[in-house]
Amino acid sequence: MGASASPIEVDIASIQDIDIEMPTWVELGGVEGDAEAFLQLKVSKEVVINDKLKGKNMIAVLLILAEAFFISPKKDPTSIGLTFLKVMSEFTTKHGEDEEQEKFSETFMHAIQFCWSTANKLLPLPSPMVSWNPCSLQTGVPFYTGMQSRHALMIKLWTCWAKQTR
Repeated sequence: MGASASPIEVDIASIQDIDIEMPTWVELGGVEGDAEAFLQLKVSKEVVINDKLKGKNMIAVLLILAEAFFISPKKDPTSIGLTFLKVMSEFTTKHGEDEEQEKFSETFMHAIQFCWSTANKLLPLPSPMVSWNPCSLQTGVPFYTGMQSRHALMIKLWTCWAKQTR
């Protein structure tokens, strides 16, 4: 990937539990390629139990999704969500479906839900800052040098989401 960035720290007080009602997975998956439809999806009032995005207000993504993020010409949450949907669909098509194994899109649907929540300004954002901690600034630390592109990804994602929601 070739990207590098300064290490970051996150204000631990800004990390929050989330429990956000979502459109159904069928609805999210059904908007493939349509940005307006993705953004306009609403939580169904008719469904007794809605899908939910539970966890923290941060997300880590797999390398295949990180690459899709970098390749995407647009970095807004809606475009990234649609890009993730496309990559997941292509992965399933390329590798086939195994009845005993959950689909890639089902296992990582929280990445799509995260994008939808961010696009609809439902997600409280953590507060990242560049780290000036001497331990993290030492380029000889194996974790830092081996993780530069992942740090760049996290900074890019937080910057993207912050610009869209604030």
